[in-house]
Amino acid sequence: MAPMLLGKKILALMAYLVLVASADPIPDNCIEMFQHMQEHIEDFQPGRGQENYIPGCREICDKVKELRSYSGAGSEGAKYACDQGRRYGCFWAGSPPTTLADIGC
Repeated sequence: MAPMLLGKKILALMAYLVLVASADPIPDNCIEMFQHMQEHIEDFQPGRGQENYIPGCREICDKVKELRSYSGAGSEGAKYACDQGRRYGCFWAGSPPTTLADIGC
């Protein structure tokens, strides 16, 4: 392969990796967002506080909640869901707000 094409391919792969990494939220950022959400729940009601959301955190936590709901207590699926929920500090705003303990973690 010509050096110029190889360089372009490497750059394309690097750009792809950066894009994938940026789409996956960093757990510490999600934990911080959810802690802020718990402390300032009124800012996170529907139609408000959208600027405070970190893309991907809610989606991950929605899957955690879905998997925990689907998996039986004590199952590997439930354990995995709870582990991921703790890793990302999951919390669900709503009426009433929902914590990991509320979903059985």
